[in-house]
Amino acid sequence: MAFTPEIVKGDRLYDLIVRLVRKHKPKTIVEIGSANGLGSTQAFIEGIKAEKLENECTLFCLEASRDNFTDLMDNIRECSFVKACNASSVTVEDYITDKEIDAFFDTHGYFFNVIRYYNRETVKKWRERELMMIKGLGIHNVNGLSRFVFTDAKINDNPRNIGMVLIDGSAFTGLAETIKVWGAEIIIMDDVNDIKCWEAAHFLQQQTYDMIEEDNQYRNGFAAFKRID
Repeated sequence: MAFTPEIVKGDRLYDLIVRLVRKHKPKTIVEIGSANGLGSTQAFIEGIKAEKLENECTLFCLEASRDNFTDLMDNIRECSFVKACNASSVTVEDYITDKEIDAFFDTHGYFFNVIRYYNRETVKKWRERELMMIKGLGIHNVNGLSRFVFTDAKINDNPRNIGMVLIDGSAFTGLAETIKVWGAEIIIMDDVNDIKCWEAAHFLQQQTYDMIEEDNQYRNGFAAFKRID
């Protein structure tokens, strides 16, 4: 079965990504959770091309699934400004724990779709299957952000050199990813009203970031934040 990304052309988050790229003209973009390259990746590419930033901007794509990554490489092959890596964004030690899943279920109510439609044991099984997948691929100790993104000369191990980030990877790593990219100029998150990025969004609002866009009603919600200098 072909993978169908949630963020597709005409989607509200897709349009937001294009608008933010065109407005802020970032020199570096990090996409965490590129899937097959037909979703948010295309939004970034569209914004880059619309502003003729192909020779100035680098789009870094992280995707853990090997099947998705194969398709991603096919779908970006004509874009020399895109760099892709088949890796988990963080290591398995950065994943939220079963106890943290329990705490989320105990603290939040049926406002959250993951609680409304699934029980906590099912969510824990999703986490376990995902960990088994990345361990089976041998990428469980490959921190893609540290080894692929931050080692690039444009970023040079400093998150403040990242112009824009999309956090839309694993449901269990949103906060860990946010902490690692804290300092980037623009941070966009999907699923801010669910287990993936609820804590991450609140973390940013307690730090040096302003929320500049949000939609709490669309799917599981999304938001964009800008660093306060």
